Amino acid sequence: MSGFILQKGTTHGLGNRLFMLSAAIHYCRQQNAKLVIDWNDGCYSDSGDSFWKAFRLVNCEDILA
Repeated sequence: MSGFILQKGTTHGLGNRLFMLSAAIHYCRQQNAKLVIDWNDGCYSDSGDSFWKAFRLVNCEDILA
């Protein structure tokens, strides 16, 4: 498979988001897909994508879209 996986933030807790992100990274590597992370739901930030303001992914350059 070659495509995109969208990891969308929901209104649930941070732990759930990080768990699903881990699963999405694993799945993208298995399926040779690119990962798009979208946490623009406003749960943790009112001004844009809160994921990239708080985190930096290491050793994931191969799967990031």
